[in-house]
Amino acid sequence: MGRHKSMNKINYLKSKSILVLICIGLLNYLALVENVSAESVTTELHSALQDGIEQGINKAKSLLSNNPANVRREVLTSLMTESDRRKDRDFDTRITKLIIGEYLLKKPETLLLTYEWLLQMSYQVQSADVSIGLQPLLNNEYLSNEDIVLLGVFNVVGFRPILNDLYATTQKKITHPKQRANSTATWVILIMQARYGNQDAIKRVLYELENNYDDIIRVTQKFKDLKLIPSRDVRDYLLGYLFSEKRLPRIKDNVQGSLYASYAAQVLSVIDENFPIKKERFNDADIIKVRRWYEQNKSEV
Repeated sequence: MGRHKSMNKINYLKSKSILVLICIGLLNYLALVENVSAESVTTELHSALQDGIEQGINKAKSLLSNNPANVRREVLTSLMTESDRRKDRDFDTRITKLIIGEYLLKKPETLLLTYEWLLQMSYQVQSADVSIGLQPLLNNEYLSNEDIVLLGVFNVVGFRPILNDLYATTQKKITHPKQRANSTATWVILIMQARYGNQDAIKRVLYELENNYDDIIRVTQKFKDLKLIPSRDVRDYLLGYLFSEKRLPRIKDNVQGSLYASYAAQVLSVIDENFPIKKERFNDADIIKVRRWYEQNKSEV
């Protein structure tokens, strides 16, 4: 009897081991198929785009449907790369609609990617034809911080009353002028109200930046949110930092930290249409040129 039990146990373990090996093999095969699919996407999409925008968009739609996350990411990346190359408003409008469709699916694998790209495209594409694509978000019981930002930057019809209600709720929670916005959601709502020209919200945002964050967090993380507020008050605030000689701590003993001014310049290059240098990163030499330009054009800015 004991021998039969031992044999049964051995056979069970063998079967289990074989099953595990089969599963591992299947997973490796699927991963290989996904990788091959992802690698071929760029070629397929590029070939279709060569035939015309309509053909390229249709191919992108096809590739975004019922494909694994790595393929969808590759499609989106290829479209954004093509957008940078073409610099064509019609093309940007068409792919923004596609990216909105992917964002609304709320897939964890592409959610952050699509949010970042929609934010980028909002500086280039503004039309009712595009913003209407985000209107389904207004029916959601809960709006994420990303939803609030996208509804605001694309000026979606029907969002303003909702934002006003959210802002009124946050104001009730801030009972003292020196009290810090107690959540990321509160900060996002302040930023969006400031974007719509609410002077109290603009003052609050600038007050919080100066009084409730240390220098490193302020310039490296929070400044970028000011890109969403095309306000003269914000521009004047950033000009103060543009002419500052303060720097971040040294990265190495022999390498200076970046000027605070370089982070201010990144934002000014977005919100000031007359800004003399359009780039994403500014070195010390760039800052000298930008300062000189502002000094020489004081009457125009």
